[in-house]
Amino acid sequence: MVRKRVEAAPMISGWADLDAKLKRRRELQAQITRMEADANGKIDAVKANLKNNVNPLQDEVKRIEKDAEDFCTFNRDQFGDKKSMKLDFGVVGWRKSPGKVKTIAKWTFQKVVKKLQQQKLSDYLRTKDPVLDKDAIKEAFRSKALSESDLKKIGLKIEEPDEFFVEQDEVKIAQMPEMELIRKAG
Repeated sequence: MVRKRVEAAPMISGWADLDAKLKRRRELQAQITRMEADANGKIDAVKANLKNNVNPLQDEVKRIEKDAEDFCTFNRDQFGDKKSMKLDFGVVGWRKSPGKVKTIAKWTFQKVVKKLQQQKLSDYLRTKDPVLDKDAIKEAFRSKALSESDLKKIGLKIEEPDEFFVEQDEVKIAQMPEMELIRKAG
């Protein structure tokens, strides 16, 4: 069975009607633009207010973390063989950083790039300008594809200092009576 397409009559009756519709379309677009601008202005005001209220709290959080690091550094002998200590409301301690690729004494990154090119180790170079690909080097070191002696031969070393951290115990914090009030208010 063949279906026939039924064509509906246009909703616009003539050129003058079309021109009136275009005018209405422009009025609607102007109204939308005004409403969006008004909403963006309100959003910006709310964000500015939030920033003013949050900044002092963030500063206090940073102060607490710095004080915790200073305290733990001063009392590091109490950690014993452990790198972290669990407390009632969280864990503090040190963990390995992702590591930084550095040159050894009397080497520059330009000299390292030339050495890598000479030894045909292009996997550790970004091809656009030959630039050292530090992420590839760190990954190769972690996966044991490059050893410390391999790195030394090309003028590099990996530094992985311990970094201090503070982690909250979210379960205990959620059980605090103050948090119940915040949940009910939200």
